[in-house]
Amino acid sequence: MAPKRPQPSSSSHGKMPKQAKREKVMTLVEKIQLLDIFTSGQSFAVCGREYGINESTVHYIKKKEREIHNAIVLSAPSSAKVATNVRDRYSYGEDGKSP
Repeated sequence: MAPKRPQPSSSSHGKMPKQAKREKVMTLVEKIQLLDIFTSGQSFAVCGREYGINESTVHYIKKKEREIHNAIVLSAPSSAKVATNVRDRYSYGEDGKSP
């Protein structure tokens, strides 16, 4: 016996399939700029609208403000030509080889 209704196509009644929304990842510089706007007197909602993020994300960035500033301080300066990683000599041994 044949089915009574035709199966809908994968495009769901002629509509285009939804594409997943890409996650917006803010750089540390953008977060600092957002914090500057917030400290100038703007509300959480206004800051969020300006950067296209949710108000709760602005709250989270404000909560992590100290960690963001520390990350900026510890990052390499923009004038640096070579990035270096300082390794703990005790974790690799005196000769520089891993234990």
